[in-house]
Amino acid sequence: MVTQLPGFKNPVRDAQQTFRSLLDSLAQPGTIHPILVQLNSPEKLTSACAAACLTLFDLETKIWPSSSCDRSLKDWLVFHGGCRFTEHLQNANFALVQNIEEIPKLAKLNRGTSEEPESSTTLLVQVSTFTEGQAVKLNGPGILGARHLNFLTREFWEDWQNHWDYPLGIDIYFFTETEVMGLPRSAIAML
Repeated sequence: MVTQLPGFKNPVRDAQQTFRSLLDSLAQPGTIHPILVQLNSPEKLTSACAAACLTLFDLETKIWPSSSCDRSLKDWLVFHGGCRFTEHLQNANFALVQNIEEIPKLAKLNRGTSEEPESSTTLLVQVSTFTEGQAVKLNGPGILGARHLNFLTREFWEDWQNHWDYPLGIDIYFFTETEVMGLPRSAIAML
């Protein structure tokens, strides 16, 4: 296995900055946070999403890749993070979705258990923009009043509403080229 792309230029600082942006995005649902690190990401993977993968994936991590994830991308992830891959969504710690159209039905993902809600699958989804889609009003912890989002389909939001059973559920990170927006399992969307 050979990879042509290096990871972080400054591994400690870049991973810390990326992790802070990921934490902030879940703590403040529906807000956009920059991920500005120097990184040569593989083709088909945005810089922000690649940085999140390098920060979150390790030797104990099982990844479910969407069908558009090719061999070179998987090799890059294994080389830099040592992660493993699974074809079964229920076994995945993370699901990596390169195209928003490939988001699996949320009911197919591991939602955790009453004893271990943190064992659920976390979705990492790439999007082209945060401004095109079905408008929703988002409420819940970390949101003062309400926030309005409009970058996902009505079908996604209906699926999101149907899977809600806090504290069970999934957390989702949405990535553009240099930004992340979090949607934690505690968020409530109203169409």
